[in-house]
Amino acid sequence: MNLRIALLHLLPGDTLEKQLEIGKEACIKAKEMGADTALFPEMWSTGYDIPQYAEKLSGMAISSSSDFVQDLANWHLNLKWQSVLHISKHTIRSL
Repeated sequence: MNLRIALLHLLPGDTLEKQLEIGKEACIKAKEMGADTALFPEMWSTGYDIPQYAEKLSGMAISSSSDFVQDLANWHLNLKWQSVLHISKHTIRSL
């Protein structure tokens, strides 16, 4: 059995809601192109750590029980994909 994985490279939206919309659209397109699952880039939902914004970004961390994660998980189920959703909490530190 072959497994086709879509490697997603997504431009960020300006809100979590926009990010979710972008992610959903990418998953649908990947499925239409024959992918069995999709791999999101690291930190795709919040962007990269910028030291001067460390405190603000820390408050933007997404909980594994959030509506955002649950909605994304349901989309994967609806697309009948085998999915792994990796969530970890990192401490953001200024350099």
